[in-house]
Amino acid sequence: MNALVGAAADPEPMVRVMATRALAVASEQTGDRQRLPALTARLVDPVRLVRTTAGAALLRLGVTALDGAAGAALTRAQDEYAAMLLTFPDSAANHASLAWLEMARGRTADAERAIEHALALDQNNPDPHVLRGVLLARQERLTEAIKAWKLAQKLDPKDPRPERLITEAEKRLRD
Repeated sequence: MNALVGAAADPEPMVRVMATRALAVASEQTGDRQRLPALTARLVDPVRLVRTTAGAALLRLGVTALDGAAGAALTRAQDEYAAMLLTFPDSAANHASLAWLEMARGRTADAERAIEHALALDQNNPDPHVLRGVLLARQERLTEAIKAWKLAQKLDPKDPRPERLITEAEKRLRD
């Protein structure tokens, strides 16, 4: 892990990008939050790709807001990440990623628009259906959420997320 922290500060931008991605994956797999400062340091990197990678990595770890200057840097990186995703407007996967970002930022209407756009581009992509279900569940519309997750499950039976979400929603409906 220390080698990744060092690589995240390497003079070569692509080394910093790859180290930032690897730090996020390692932190996610181990639950180790001690490396978050190495990721937040990349939010002020002079290279936009490094900043957006750090913002996306922190999003993946559930970090959607920070205090002070780090918070301003995170917001900038998130905005740049959103703009980067929209660079390829015909990508359903990018719109699904944008929806996830906007959901995490509490921008429900923006998330809904991104989900609708992703589905308009590719009805067979399970991710927007999963995200739609999450939005519906947050609105306590559990029956509709379950329908969205069942469709996602049908589209990708190997994805464990829909089953887990369906089970949780059905339990909430019974309680």
